[in-house]
Amino acid sequence: MSLEILNSIIILSVIIEFTNEIIKKAIPAVSGVHSQKTAIIIGVMLCIATESGILTLLGVNLRYPLIDYIISGIILSRGSNVIHDLLSRLERTKPHQ
Repeated sequence: MSLEILNSIIILSVIIEFTNEIIKKAIPAVSGVHSQKTAIIIGVMLCIATESGILTLLGVNLRYPLIDYIISGIILSRGSNVIHDLLSRLERTKPHQ
């Protein structure tokens, strides 16, 4: 996995986290479950707007890229720690050349 791919994934997840934190501070009613939903919405919107999908970045091509953007937005909404864990697991399962 290239450093560029890793950077893109981490940058998007950090942007989602920061944006969600700003929204939570601006709108106190956004907390708990609502905060998670807000992060998912931000993540999906950001992935669609930037046409960024984790599966595409990993070389997996889907017939419908929108599915990749939605899945990626949901995964990225969980934050950079989750992304780091996911990438670590993917690296371990990848056959060494």
